[in-house]
Formats: sequence, C-alpha cells, structure tokens
Amino acid sequence: MPALTSLLEEHRQAISSALSTEFKSTFASLETKLDAVRTTVTDFGERIEILETNASSTEECIQALETSCSTLTEACARLRAKNSDLEGRSRRNNVRRRNDLKYQGTPIRIYEDYSPDVLEQRAAYREVMAKLYNLGLRPALLYPARLQITDRDGNKRRFSSAGEAATFVRSWSAS
Repeated sequence: MPALTSLLEEHRQAISSALSTEFKSTFASLETKLDAVRTTVTDFGERIEILETNASSTEECIQALETSCSTLTEACARLRAKNSDLEGRSRRNNVRRRNDLKYQGTPIRIYEDYSPDVLEQRAAYREVMAKLYNLGLRPALLYPARLQITDRDGNKRRFSSAGEAATFVRSWSAS
C-alpha cells in the first residue's frame, strides 16, 4: 500500500504541477487581455472628455450665434420696415394733384403709387372691406395699411390689422 500511496502522491503532484502551469498561462493571458481592455477604457475616457469639451465650446458658440442671429433678424426687420416706409412715402409724393385734371375734356384720375409691401398689407383688408360695404358702413384705408370705419352715426374706429377689423365685423353683424 505504501507503493500505491506514493504513486498517488506522484500523480497528484504531476496533476497539480500541470494545473498550476495551465492556470498561470491562462491567468497571464487573461491579465494581458485585461490590460488591453483597461487601456481601451482609458483611451475612450480621454476621448469622451475631449468630446465633452468640444461639445461645451460648440454649445457656447451656437448660443453666441443665435444671439447674433436674433439681433440681426430684428435689425433686418426694422430696416425692411424703414425701407418700405421710405419707399412708400417717396412714391406717394411722386405726383401731386393741383386741380381737376382733364385732357381734351376727359377727366384724368391719378392714384397713389404704393410699394409692393404696402400693397400686400392693404390687400389683407379686401374681404373685410367688402363685408363692411355690405353692412352699410364706410371703410377707408389709411396709409400705410390701417382701416378706418365710419358707422351710420359718424363714429370712426381705426384698426391696425385685418384680424381686428374682422372681429369688429363679426360683432357688428351679430348686433
């Protein structure tokens, strides 16, 4: 039996040695792979930090550009309105009527020349004005595009938009 015990001890040591060698090589391989994963994670962490920094600076630039764009849009709207007003005023003053104009006994009528912007603004009132005429009221368009309504009693009301005038027409029709 001592021979069997020594044989078992030899096999145990051989298996233990083989397993130990196998475990060491496997752990070394896993450690190498783990180091590669750690390096990759570190690289990705650095990239993410760079991307966050870039995103932050880009966001600041976008906010500055939006502010600038908003300012420029407001300035452009003011300048368009000013240009439209100046063009409309210059066109209105093109011809002044002194007396009744006639050519070979035929009366000549001269109408004001409005800019395209003013014509577009005034066109918004067409439908409302037609309804007002049908109701027996006297609408008049004031320059550049304001509606004045004179009722049957001679009272005058002024509206700055076609929507306001349409609301008035609905309330007048209902009463």
